[in-house]
Amino acid sequence: MAWFLMVMVQPVEPILLGWLLTPAAVLCAVLVCWQAAKARGGRTIAGIFWRRVAVALAVFAISMIARIIDSVEPDLSMTARMSVTSAGLHAAGVALMMWALVLLPAGTHNRVQRAALWLDLGTVTVAAATFLWHFAGTAILAAPGRNPVTVVASIALMIAGLICLLIIAKVALAGTSVLDPYALRMLGAALGVGGLGTALVVVLVPPAYIDPSLLIVPVAVLLIAGAARRDLLSESGTEERATRPRRRFSLLPYTAVAATDTLMLLTMQQDTGDRMLIAVAGVSLTVLVIGRQILTFHQNETLLTRLDEAQQRLQHDATHDALTGLANRSLFEQRLTAAAQHGPSNGGFTVAVIDLDGFKSVNDTQGHAAGDSLLRYVADTLRCGVRSQDTVARLGGDEFVILFHDLTGEAVDDIIVRLHATLAQPADLDGHHRVVRASFGAAGGVPGVDPAAVLRDADLAMYRAKSRGGGFERHREREADSETTRIPGTPQPTSTSG
Repeated sequence: MAWFLMVMVQPVEPILLGWLLTPAAVLCAVLVCWQAAKARGGRTIAGIFWRRVAVALAVFAISMIARIIDSVEPDLSMTARMSVTSAGLHAAGVALMMWALVLLPAGTHNRVQRAALWLDLGTVTVAAATFLWHFAGTAILAAPGRNPVTVVASIALMIAGLICLLIIAKVALAGTSVLDPYALRMLGAALGVGGLGTALVVVLVPPAYIDPSLLIVPVAVLLIAGAARRDLLSESGTEERATRPRRRFSLLPYTAVAATDTLMLLTMQQDTGDRMLIAVAGVSLTVLVIGRQILTFHQNETLLTRLDEAQQRLQHDATHDALTGLANRSLFEQRLTAAAQHGPSNGGFTVAVIDLDGFKSVNDTQGHAAGDSLLRYVADTLRCGVRSQDTVARLGGDEFVILFHDLTGEAVDDIIVRLHATLAQPADLDGHHRVVRASFGAAGGVPGVDPAAVLRDADLAMYRAKSRGGGFERHREREADSETTRIPGTPQPTSTSG
């Protein structure tokens, strides 16, 4: 690069030696990329990528040697020329490099992300095409003495550079989980230098004895070699690099829009011939950005909806039993405390504790799956047998509890009798007919009472019912003993264990 800058001012002999530095630099980059490919493993995505880059650079080196052969004079002086062979090799090297980048897996994971990526790429492409046409395309068409073949070749170089810039933007915007992020940025810079330099080479007018590629190619391959070296020395040299999610926000499309708008203002002020084309490009960019913003709003709305649903699920899981879906002990205690403090309508409430009789034998003889099925059946029966404002909870094991809001006395007794009768009916659970026996204990309370005391009284009443063979007992405060409500069809008072 230093040699190129010096000879731009004054020839430095021998010129041929300076030309030979370019293919030598490319061959050094080939060696570094090949080392990175071997270190990453020949069959990994990263290894295959660096091997493809090495092949592309090798073709570049051959193209540069062919260009030297085209340009060297009999006296070893140089006159920049490009034959069909050297131009074809150069195009092949560009194509191989772009192909290697295209095959890198992008960091997009769903349809919305891919749509956003293509909108951003469209924005960058329109802006880049506008700048290339304004600074290079118009110069090509206005240059004196250019024949049609030269014009077509120059425009082809512009298009190749534009495609290269498009691929750079794709990799920069989408990212990849295969390469080190800093290596990826250096690759983008290398292709930016190569693509932009290739597109603008037609408007650079250096002395006849040098070629603009003598500056462009060494800078690009130096960055590519640096990227390979960085990836080679990165912390992880294996395929199992953690997936890096695509960044949710990039300034690149907005920078492209701002640059195009600035160019549009300048061309309108200078009254250039392509001002209408640039204005159309500016309007097109505005449409693309609006579409991108609408897509972003849709993404944000979807994310907020998912966040709300996730919060609701977390809240539900924290306050409900995983097996039965009933309220858990924590939620039940919260509602019991609230009822004891003020109640739904400052009325009384009732707590009913239910314990299944003989549940342990079901687990022991038929397995935990049968026990879980029985618990879910009981939970559904209790839930369907009470009012919507009442709370049915599972305290743990085979113990359930019901909080009747603003309901006491005989109204509660009727519901419990009905629940007991429903559970006593034979039920088909996993192909087995089972009759559920349960003991119920109830205790009433009013606002201001100790909620723990009400739950304890209901629990004691349930154990008294269980000790008498099942059924239902209600705790009566200020009475010598609890009153027993015997449910027809329950066993006679004999001692049993649950």
